[in-house]
Amino acid sequence: MVTKQEVMQTLEECIQTGTSAVSLYAKHVNNALLFSGFKTQTKELLANILVLLQEDSERHQKVYEDLLSQVKGSGKDVY
Repeated sequence: MVTKQEVMQTLEECIQTGTSAVSLYAKHVNNALLFSGFKTQTKELLANILVLLQEDSERHQKVYEDLLSQVKGSGKDVY
């Protein structure tokens, strides 16, 4: 069993980690692609994959935020 406070803390950590990790990762990968020796077509493909990763991460972020709101609004104290 986990308390409401512990669930909220875990969700808040997930939100923070997701926010910082994806933006940092995207920045470094974009810089690496810029200076890589890949052909233009390969760079574009990798950049598109990175955009998909960012979009998926944003959707996951929304799920965590919605779940956090539900937990905060719940009368339950044990999960």
